[in-house]
Amino acid sequence: MERLLVSDDDDLLRGAMVHQLRRAGYAVLEARNGLEAVDLIERVPLSVMLLDLKMPHMDGMSVLRRCRTHYATLPIIVTTGQRDVASAVEATRLGAVAYLVKPFAADVLSQAVTAALSASRNHARAALTDPPSTGYGRMIGR
Repeated sequence: MERLLVSDDDDLLRGAMVHQLRRAGYAVLEARNGLEAVDLIERVPLSVMLLDLKMPHMDGMSVLRRCRTHYATLPIIVTTGQRDVASAVEATRLGAVAYLVKPFAADVLSQAVTAALSASRNHARAALTDPPSTGYGRMIGR
């Protein structure tokens, strides 16, 4: 079963996303702020994280930077109530796989999660079937 983390300080919106994702069959964890999100990321293997940019204690962009440093392959979907082109560009540059502006429809959330999981599976499959080169090619020697 895929494990998702929904990190948002808005209790109602977080609850709605969690409810929708659980009904879709995902195991869903919740974080109310950036520090809780980082704690869960470090303790629990995740398939996808949904991350609000504006949160107390540690903002979403800081969480995103930390994830890219330590958990580079974790697909992150950024959610925000702000229509800010600069933050969208920055989040994408840091590797966010989607950028959703609140309020968004339930089908938009479902499509973003499905796409993130699919990309993650393809990345993992490619890593298994295409092992990294040692850089020596066919060289033989002592």
